[in-house]
Amino acid sequence: MTRRRERSQGATEYLLILAAVLVIVAIATYYILRPKAPLFSGSLSVVDGTLRLTPASGSGTILMADWEFKAWMGETAPADWTAGTDNLKPGEPVNLGVTASSGQYWHVLVRHKPTATVYPEIAQTVS
Repeated sequence: MTRRRERSQGATEYLLILAAVLVIVAIATYYILRPKAPLFSGSLSVVDGTLRLTPASGSGTILMADWEFKAWMGETAPADWTAGTDNLKPGEPVNLGVTASSGQYWHVLVRHKPTATVYPEIAQTVS
């Protein structure tokens, strides 16, 4: 009888180890295969009284439905994100639809929605 208990206890231990290995493999697979955000950086300018965002060369293209932004002056960022207004393509300015004047200091955050990646803040005096 003792030998059977030892065998069943050994089998239970092997099943627990197998379950732990499967969980670790599942977590590793999730992190390896999850979608990655394209590279992005940019600069700001004012054209015809509206704020424009120009993605830097070397940035990836981001579709209009896949990004959103926050634009503000001063200390506090707005709580809500605003939907992207056009595809972000390297070197092509995008009108953000925000009224601005030359010489103002603006902050802009861009978020890639499919991966929830928030890119580093773009903060500069616009011209």
